[in-house]
Amino acid sequence: QEGEHAPEKLEMDSLSPLQIKPTPGKDAGTRSVAADAGAGAEARAVLRQVRISPRKLNLFAAVVRGLTVDDALLQCRLSTKKAAKIVEKALTAAKANAVHNHNMNGDHLYVAKALVQKGVYRKQMIYHARLKRGLMEKKYAHFQVFVAEDETRKTAMTAVPSLIERKLRKRKPGSK
Repeated sequence: QEGEHAPEKLEMDSLSPLQIKPTPGKDAGTRSVAADAGAGAEARAVLRQVRISPRKLNLFAAVVRGLTVDDALLQCRLSTKKAAKIVEKALTAAKANAVHNHNMNGDHLYVAKALVQKGVYRKQMIYHARLKRGLMEKKYAHFQVFVAEDETRKTAMTAVPSLIERKLRKRKPGSK
């Protein structure tokens, strides 16, 4: 059937990546674990539509950026902020992803990136006296944390003073 109606054979090099159809094989759609655990590999965890202002979440995300995961979790547990609970939840998920999915050592992980993005804003009416009304925005945020493996970093286990400790230091002895 090499007549006029025979399909043309195209070389794979001349096609764009969008034109190539994947052929099912033994490694179709899978990534090797060895490639993930190499240098520069990162594991991540994502929390979407978290009910907190992105600005407030970013303030606490700045505290944990660059710390080892154990130090960052310690900071989260010592803090009384709502953002600390959100960051702690994402950090434990990212650590579990790194150990389970990427075969990284959980003791040598550090926070490579902590990204905060704006989520949806719900608007709600607030009614005031004399038939006046205002608009209140309920803000949501997205939070992504990336952890990477670095064997040279060691856990310092030195905590930045939490809000409670700072308030206790400012108080004078004998005052309530």
